[in-house]
Amino acid sequence: NILTARKTVFIAGAGRGLGWAVAATFLKIGYKVITCYASIADNLVKLKECFGGSNVSYFQCDLTKEGAYQKILEELDGQRIDLFVISAAPRIEKFMSTDINRSDYWNFIQGIL
Repeated sequence: NILTARKTVFIAGAGRGLGWAVAATFLKIGYKVITCYASIADNLVKLKECFGGSNVSYFQCDLTKEGAYQKILEELDGQRIDLFVISAAPRIEKFMSTDINRSDYWNFIQGIL
C-alpha cells in the first residue's frame, strides 16, 4: 500500500552540517536515506552506525564533475525516491568552474521524477 510504504529521501550533501542534520531528522521519523558525498564519508559512517545499516546508503559522487547526475541515476537504479533534497554546497570557485550545464541538470531532475 502506497500510504503505508516506507518513504525514501535522497539527500545530496548529507556528509556534514545542515545536510547531515536533515538526514538524521528524516531517519528519526522513519525514512530511508540515500545520499552521496564528494570526498570524505566519515560522518556518513557515523550516521549509518547511529540509525542502522539498512536505513542509510551512500556513494561517492562529486556534483561538480561532468557525468555526476548520470552517476546518481545509475546508483539509484530505479529506486523510488519520495523526496529529493539538495544540501550540497561546493566551494563557489569550484562550482563556477564546473562543466555541468543547465541541460544536464534538467535531464537529471527529470530522471529522478
